[in-house]
Amino acid sequence: MNSNIHSSTTYDFYKLIQEHHILLAFQGMMTTDVLTMMGRNVKEQADSDLAGKRIFGVMVELVQNINLYSAEKDYSESDKKMVGKGIVVIATNADRSAFTVNSGNMVENDEVAQLRQKIDYINQLNNEQLRGYFRQQLRTPEDQDSTGLVGVLRKAKNPLQYDFIPVDEKHSFFILSVLIQDNNL
Repeated sequence: MNSNIHSSTTYDFYKLIQEHHILLAFQGMMTTDVLTMMGRNVKEQADSDLAGKRIFGVMVELVQNINLYSAEKDYSESDKKMVGKGIVVIATNADRSAFTVNSGNMVENDEVAQLRQKIDYINQLNNEQLRGYFRQQLRTPEDQDSTGLVGVLRKAKNPLQYDFIPVDEKHSFFILSVLIQDNNL
């Protein structure tokens, strides 16, 4: 084992975190314990209770999205069920007037078109239409997975940004990014 490679990689990661003002990054199983730890971290680092609550609320929805859509799942002893695997990254800008909550996870390629369609649809709705769509989804058990995405949009008050990076013939990496601006808190 060459310690220079590990030292260099660790330092590069440190620089990346500093340059992009990353407050939190977690990759792995999205268990209740992990969510609790991330929530505590976010609330301690947020400049106000309102900012902390908004960021935490968005993060919870994105973690639930990972648990719902991730093609990679493992059994969580603490949760006593299968949970999704993915990544959550929370960053801020230099003056901390905006925060970005990002999530990523593997998805089956046959789900990509449906996810795109859902996100594009809810991104074009106004607040009143979002409320109505949210209520409609709650009454439609087979499509309640959209309620989390609607919740993210309502909390962030900014459109959801997304990307799908092809990985192989069966999978893509789904990235969902949400901007939370200080003027929207």
